[in-house]
Order: sequence, then structure tokens, then C-alpha cells
Amino acid sequence: MESHSQPWKDYRNRWRKARIAAGLPDYVRFYDLRHTAGTYLMLAGVHPFIVQDILGHSSFEMTKRYSHLTEDAKREAVSTLRWDKVVQLEVKRGKRVEGGGDVNADE
Repeated sequence: MESHSQPWKDYRNRWRKARIAAGLPDYVRFYDLRHTAGTYLMLAGVHPFIVQDILGHSSFEMTKRYSHLTEDAKREAVSTLRWDKVVQLEVKRGKRVEGGGDVNADE
């Protein structure tokens, strides 16, 4: 069994074989896997700081570059908001709700 503690000396040949075995087109680069992994982890709901650690980034700014969120993912995130809970929270804070006057939490 091969030890994984040493860096690959010839990753290009290994990558080419793995890419072909996976049926990926020629233009897919080994480097692209980091972007894909970051994006899929974020889409799966993994906490961004965990994604940062997995990708080995020293800053979250770098992780953001590697994680490409889709418009569908953004829409889905917004759709999870429970507006009834937002209104309840605003009522507890004594804020105006839906253009009305001051809301008293005791009412």
C-alpha cells in the first residue's frame, strides 16, 4: 500500500489517469477540484469555517473565492425564512411590523 505522507512527485500522470477513469473531459484541471469541493460543501450546508479548514485556507476571503453559490441556492436559502418567526422577533423587540404602529409585545 502506498504512503500518503509524501507529496506526489508526478501528480499530472496520476490526475490524467483518474480524470479519464472518471470520464471527465480534458479541460478539467486538478486545480478545479478545490473549487468544486468548496462549492459542494457550501451547498450541502457545511459551516463556512469548516469548509475553510477542509480546504486549508488561512482566511475566509480565500474560501469565498473557492465557493461558488448558485442563484438557486440563494433562492432556497431565502425561502427557508419563516416570516411568521421574523414578525414574532420584531414584536418582541418592540419594532414596527408591516407598516403598523409600535407593537406592544404584551398584547
